[in-house]
Amino acid sequence: MKISLLLLLTLAIHFSCSSPKHLSEVSSEETLLKYSRSACFGTCPVYEVLLTRSGTTYFVGKRFVPIMDTLSFTLDSRTLRDIKAIQNLESYQNIKPAESNVEVMDVPVLHFSDRKKGINLELKMNIPGEIQAITDRIDRELTARYFLPGEGENALVRQEIILEFVPEIDPFDYNQSFRFYELNYMDKIADNIYLFRLVTTQSLIGDALADLTTKDAIIAAQKNHELEHR
Repeated sequence: MKISLLLLLTLAIHFSCSSPKHLSEVSSEETLLKYSRSACFGTCPVYEVLLTRSGTTYFVGKRFVPIMDTLSFTLDSRTLRDIKAIQNLESYQNIKPAESNVEVMDVPVLHFSDRKKGINLELKMNIPGEIQAITDRIDRELTARYFLPGEGENALVRQEIILEFVPEIDPFDYNQSFRFYELNYMDKIADNIYLFRLVTTQSLIGDALADLTTKDAIIAAQKNHELEHR
């Protein structure tokens, strides 16, 4: 039986309803480590992660991820054990990022923090292997849970869509992020009809269009290439 990605995300939100809306609400004593990834010139996922000593993992999706909200789950005990083992390595405790004279602009910044070990780094390139190993383990779990985009149906796409609004609506009011998709205004086609770019995962395009038609200001929403001639 095929279960829609939107249903999985809805269930994730339902079972994460006690998650803090700000990671600052988690005490430093509880925190094992945290990291965030910044934007690039494209559609690099922008998000934050906080892992507690007990394995509770908080995810804050900000842009170019399947859902933009604060969610939580419990990391499996084996992965948590592996991460703690890496933190106890001497090479991790004495970590120093390699210097680079190459300035690369279009690379997301990884901000990694481990307060107990005195580590607080902003990294673009030459990410230390120990940090890479930790973030890779957590990111794989986030992808498996559909918190991060992946491949196939879970791949992030940019789809041109047509939105028809009721009169006297400013289309730029919809140039924003919603819970599981983002809209970017592109052009005016006719009175009250506009071209937008929809950013979401492949499997959520239909759900995003359906969600848009529930909004009072929108009469119709459909893919650009499916627009019928009038």
